[in-house]
Amino acid sequence: MKSSKSRQIQGPTRRKIFISLGLILLVLTAFFGGFFTQVALRGESEAIVSDIVHIMDQVGFVYDREKDEYVKIDGDKIATLIAGNFLDGYSEYYTEQEYKALQKQKAGDYSGFGINILTENAKSTKDGTNVIDSVTCNSPAFLADLKEGDKVISVNNGEEKAINNGKELIEFLNSTKIGDEVKFTVERNGSALDPITVKKSNYSRCYVTYQDSECYAYFAPKYGERADNVNEAYAMIRKNENIGGNLEFDVDTDGDGNGNDIAMIKLYAFNGDAAEQFGAAIQYMVEERGRTRLLLDLCDNGGGSMTVLQDVAAYLMKVDNGLVAKSTEKLDWSPEDKEENKQYATTDYAIGKSKFNYKITRISIIANRNTASASECLITAVHNTQYAKLGDVYSKRNLVIVGSENNYDKDDIPDDEIQYRTYGKGIMQTTYELNAGGALKITTAKLLDPWSNCIHKVGVIAHDNPRNQAQDYNQAVSKAVFILAEEIA
Repeated sequence: MKSSKSRQIQGPTRRKIFISLGLILLVLTAFFGGFFTQVALRGESEAIVSDIVHIMDQVGFVYDREKDEYVKIDGDKIATLIAGNFLDGYSEYYTEQEYKALQKQKAGDYSGFGINILTENAKSTKDGTNVIDSVTCNSPAFLADLKEGDKVISVNNGEEKAINNGKELIEFLNSTKIGDEVKFTVERNGSALDPITVKKSNYSRCYVTYQDSECYAYFAPKYGERADNVNEAYAMIRKNENIGGNLEFDVDTDGDGNGNDIAMIKLYAFNGDAAEQFGAAIQYMVEERGRTRLLLDLCDNGGGSMTVLQDVAAYLMKVDNGLVAKSTEKLDWSPEDKEENKQYATTDYAIGKSKFNYKITRISIIANRNTASASECLITAVHNTQYAKLGDVYSKRNLVIVGSENNYDKDDIPDDEIQYRTYGKGIMQTTYELNAGGALKITTAKLLDPWSNCIHKVGVIAHDNPRNQAQDYNQAVSKAVFILAEEIA
C-alpha cells in the first residue's frame, strides 16, 4: 500500500509540495479540530485531509531533500512556523509549557527578578544597552530599589561578571535559578551605587500604583493570591516613600497653603486583579488621602482582558450599562461599512453597574505611543459623553499624549514626523486551547469604539492644542496636573 501511494506522487517538486501541504493541513487540523474541522472541511475535501493526516501520523517524519536526511515531525516547531508565516503578527502558538506560564502571568504570577531589558538583537548587543528598560512593580528588583534607567555594570552570583551590553545581561539573568541571590552593581544618574542584592523569586505583580504630592503607594499581593474584591485589594496597599517617587507639582488652588488635591493613579495592564486594585486605589485616594482630582496614567499600558477593561471602566463612567467598546467579526471592516456591518456578528462591552465615586471632581489622562488596545478603548469610552455621562468631570481636552516618531509605515505620514497619538491596536485575539496541551492565539475580531469607529492603525489623537501634546513623560504629567488645576473653580 505504501509503495502504491509512493508511485502516485512522482517528481521531487511535487513530493516537496505534497509534504509541505500535508504538514500544513496536519497542523491546521490539529489546531482547529472539532468545531473548525466540521465547519470548514466537508465531503470529499474532508476525506482527502483525513487521508493525509493518517499517512503523516503513520510515517512520523519528512524527507529533507537538501540535507538528504529524514527529519522527525515536531509539532511545536511546525505549529510555530504556521503561526509565524500564515497568520498575522498578533497571532501566536504556545507550547503546553508556554501556555501554562502565560496563564499564570495573566493572573499576575511571575518568576524572576522583575527586570525588563531591550531584547532586539540589533540593540541588545551594542555597548550601553545594559540599561534596565523597566522594573515590574512588586517584583524582587522593585522591592530592592532597582530602577528604570539604571545601567548594570556588573553582577555577582558567587563570581563577579562584568556586563557590557544587553545581550550579556539577558543571558546571565536566564542562567540563574529561583532562589539565587545576585548582587547588581549599577550606575544611576552617572554615579555608581553600592551593590544591590536581589533574590530571584516567584512574585505577584502590582497592576496599580498611587502617588500624590506627599505619598507613594503600591499593591503587594502574595504569590498565587489575588484580590477577589476591592476590600481584599485595599488590604494589600503598601506605602513606601522611598520607592517610585512623589508628584513634584504642587498646585495650591484654594489658597489655604495645604497644597493640592490631585492624585495620580497609574494602571499598568488590564489583567489579573487590576480592576480590584484600581477600585481600591480610588477609595484610598478619596477616603484616606482626601484627593478629589484624578490624573490617570495609561502610558505604556498595552491592554489585556476585555472583562477587566469593563470592570475598570465602571469606576470612570457615571451611567449604568455604559458602553465601553464593540467588536465585529468582519475583519476587513471599514468606516464605510457602518450600515453593512449590522449583518455581521457583533459584541457590545458594557460596564454593568457604575461604581463612579462622586467625590472625584475632575479627571485627566496621559498616554503615549505604547498605550494600546484596551487602554485605547477606555480613553474613547470616557470621551463618549453619551455613554460616560462625565459632564464637566472630563472632556477630550483633558487628554495629554506624549509625542513620538511615526512607526505605522503609512504612506501619507513622513517617518520622522512627530505624532501625538496612541498605538492604534483595534483588533482582538482569542486564545484556543488545543487537545495536545498548547494553545493558539489568533485574531478574531476588530474593536470599535461606542460610535462604531475603529482605531486600528489610527489610535487616539491628542486634542489639537499644544497643551495636550507633550515631548516627554514628565512634561505630560506636568501638563495634566495644570489642566486639572486650571479647570477647577
